Amino acid sequence: MVRVLITGIAGFIGSHLADYILSQKDVELYGTFLKYESLENLTHIKDQLVLRECDIMDQEQLDNIIKESLPDCIFHLAAQSNVVLSWQIPQKTVRINVEGTVNLLESARKHVPDARIMLASSREVYGAVKKSELPITEEHQPEPINPYAVSKLAMEFLGYNYYYKYGLKSIILRSFNITGPRRPESFVCSDWAKQVAQIELGLKEQEIRIGNLNAIRDFTDVRDAVRAYWLAIKKCKPAEPYNLCSGRALKMKEILDMILSLSDKDIKVVRDEKKVVKIDVPYVAGTNKKLRKATGWKPKIRLEKTLKDLVDYWKEKLNS
Repeated sequence: MVRVLITGIAGFIGSHLADYILSQKDVELYGTFLKYESLENLTHIKDQLVLRECDIMDQEQLDNIIKESLPDCIFHLAAQSNVVLSWQIPQKTVRINVEGTVNLLESARKHVPDARIMLASSREVYGAVKKSELPITEEHQPEPINPYAVSKLAMEFLGYNYYYKYGLKSIILRSFNITGPRRPESFVCSDWAKQVAQIELGLKEQEIRIGNLNAIRDFTDVRDAVRAYWLAIKKCKPAEPYNLCSGRALKMKEILDMILSLSDKDIKVVRDEKKVVKIDVPYVAGTNKKLRKATGWKPKIRLEKTLKDLVDYWKEKLNS
């Protein structure tokens, strides 16, 4: 029996990871959530796992859940993960993502020193890589350009420190853009998918309001991503970064066209200045060769299907 703990289990990625882990044999799953956090994403599996309220800023709460679950594997997903928000609450972002990680590593060191820990990092740590230097490999020098990215790079270094000092095995995955069903509408693909779903259901006029379309991004389906998490925690080397990406980079305009093609309505595209944000990183394209070599993982779900499933998710949610 493999005992698994997911911090931040109620979120977008955490809930999909829970789905995937519960599909494996001989697994006992524990998860943490915040006091006022919605558990909607877990409704269909709540009776198959153990849920515990836990703020990663509270060392005692973390110690208690670690001692109760005694996990063999820990997936650390609890974080402040919004880049734009990190400029509005930089202190809180750093506290949650850095101090929260220290608290987790301390609990693991004291109670489950042999556990394998996946620290969910981000391609944001690379900063603004020049187009001529794409695709991004793990050898690129990190140059974080926002508080979120700084906090994630600090988290990585804590993982390295605890490995070299205590032998605590931390696996570092630098995820590029991840999307799919349950993605909050504060993220662009989900925002567009929700608008199309509203139009399809006759809930809004036939226009979609958009912001930037020229940025290039590398999206992975969340269901492919969590499969990578599971393989990585078992097969990747500790204290080394691994890129998690599809290897397929597209302009946001191409992604918008894919979403619009899912409707037979004549949808007008309207530029909304409120949705236009300054793009600090115009080009994002990665290579997943290192992860593939270590785990045998490769993405299976094409972006076209991901976007269709995302629109269908919003239709179902809006209808309920």
